[in-house]
Amino acid sequence: MASPTGRGESGNGKDQTLEVGTALLKDFIHERVQRHGDSNTEVTRAQLGERELSESERKIVQQLGEMVRILGQRLFREQAARDRILSAFDTPTCQTLAVFLAGVLTTFLVTEGD
Repeated sequence: MASPTGRGESGNGKDQTLEVGTALLKDFIHERVQRHGDSNTEVTRAQLGERELSESERKIVQQLGEMVRILGQRLFREQAARDRILSAFDTPTCQTLAVFLAGVLTTFLVTEGD
């Protein structure tokens, strides 16, 4: 049976996923503290019990970040288009027209029912 990573490694895929996820979280914490901590706040990778991410893991993380960025941009564009369409129907003229057409349709249905 092929290994989950495709590299011929033995082990449970769930354990490997948890290991990489833990390493990514610790890397995120380290980077965040380095960027946003004050001069008195210092945390080392050793304090976090973190191992360095391998180059292949970093590449996967960069690819995931890029995919999330692209998805976010697409969702933003779709939401903006949806908002433009809905705002066009939110004008007083459109509302008046909708009420008028509802009245015409109701009159038609009532007179056809007799």
